[in-house]
Amino acid sequence: MTIAKINSTCNKDIINQNQQPENMETHAHEMHKAPGHGLKHYLFEFLMLFLAVFCGFLAENQREHMVEHNKEKQYMQSLYNDLKKDTSFNNVFKTYLALTYKRLDSVQNMVNSGQYITDPNSFYFLAYGTQNIKYFESHKSAYEQLKSSGNLRLITKKRLSDSIVDYYSMIEERVSIHESRYVQATDNIQTALWDVLDSKYYIRDTLTEGVNSLGRPAVKNASMGKVDEMKLLKYKNLCYKKMMMLPSLRNFLLELNAKAANLLLLLKEEYHCE
Repeated sequence: MTIAKINSTCNKDIINQNQQPENMETHAHEMHKAPGHGLKHYLFEFLMLFLAVFCGFLAENQREHMVEHNKEKQYMQSLYNDLKKDTSFNNVFKTYLALTYKRLDSVQNMVNSGQYITDPNSFYFLAYGTQNIKYFESHKSAYEQLKSSGNLRLITKKRLSDSIVDYYSMIEERVSIHESRYVQATDNIQTALWDVLDSKYYIRDTLTEGVNSLGRPAVKNASMGKVDEMKLLKYKNLCYKKMMMLPSLRNFLLELNAKAANLLLLLKEEYHCE
């Protein structure tokens, strides 16, 4: 082999050796090169990220909406139950007012006619009941929870929310006024009553036959022979004053019951409460 051929062969080997690392470097560079470095690629990635975040937001928002809607339904069912208790109590209270009115009227008639002298036992029995009092009751635990927790906002129907606020505002504003006057009138009667009656005519064994089903003690051998006429007149007039308060209390209950009935109907329609 000539020297020229040997040199040519050596030069080719050197060139091949130099090209091999370059080819390997080029191949490695191509492997690490990220595909799609163009604007479309970045826009596509941004869009995918945006959609993922947006869909997550929608899902979370829907979940919160469902939770609040379920909470709203629970509150409305509790409110519905409270209103049913209110209407039930109001009907009982109206009956109590009617009986009280009749009792007060009977006492006055007995005094006016002089029957309290001829039938003192009946007078004692009726007069004892004029000092009784029954307090108004309102079941509003659900409404108080709605107010204190700030969840009145959950009620989306304005007509319903306005009716609820109006109903309980009426109770808060008017019950205390009616009740304070009624309590004072009853206290006055109680004080005047014992200036007219003598407790010795009531049977003392209150644990057995001495008390009737209304909680009033039975009367035995009563007498009104020594009663002070002026004190009796004062007692009778106080009975009349208390009696004149009862119609306004009854009208208040009727108005309140009408509002409660309207609310019950709305709750039944909107939330299918039972």
